[in-house]
Amino acid sequence: FDISNRQRLGISESGIIQNLHAGLLAIIKAEKSL
Repeated sequence: FDISNRQRLGISESGIIQNLHAGLLAIIKAEKSL
C-alpha cells in the first residue's frame, strides 16, 4: 500500500479506497503488536 498521491493516477476511486483500507489495517496491526 502507499499513502501518498504517487500511485493514484489511473486508479479507480474504489481501488483507492481499497488500497487505503488495506494500508490502515496494516498500520493498526503494527500498532497492536507494539
